[in-house]
Amino acid sequence: MSGAVTHVAALVVLDGALLLQRRAATRTFLPGAWDVVGGAVEAGESLEDAVRREVLEETGLVATEVGPWVSDVRFEDGDGRACRELGAITRVGPGVPRAEPGKADAVALVTALDAFVEDNRRRGHGDVLVRSAGAALAWLGARQEQRPPLR
Repeated sequence: MSGAVTHVAALVVLDGALLLQRRAATRTFLPGAWDVVGGAVEAGESLEDAVRREVLEETGLVATEVGPWVSDVRFEDGDGRACRELGAITRVGPGVPRAEPGKADAVALVTALDAFVEDNRRRGHGDVLVRSAGAALAWLGARQEQRPPLR
C-alpha cells in the first residue's frame, strides 16, 4: 500500500449487518449519498484513534474493536485533492446508532447494497459505496460461511 492515508472508514458491524448513513443534502461532498461512517485523520492521530473518534462523533456509539482493515479506497475530495481511505471492520458497544445532526439524515443496517448503490447512482454519486461497504459485506459473508451449522 503506497500513499499517505488521509481518511478512515469505520465499517461498523451490528448484529451481522453493516451500518450505513445518508449524508445530509447540505454537505458539499457527496450530498445525500449513502456512505459508511468515517472521515479525515487529524494531525498526530493514529488510524485506530481516528476510527474511534469518527464512530463516536457520527453515531454516538463507542468503538470496542477496530480491525481487520479490509478496504483501501482512493478518491478526490470536494476540492479535488487526492485522498486515500483505509476501512476497518469496527465493533461497537451497546446502544442505538444515531445520525450526526447536520452531517447525516438517516442510518440503516444492511446486509445487501443494491438498493443503496442504486439510490446513490440516481443522485449522481456513482458506485462510491461499493468499494468500502462492499469489502465489509464480503468480509461478513465469509465469516457467515465459516460458522458451523446450528443443530
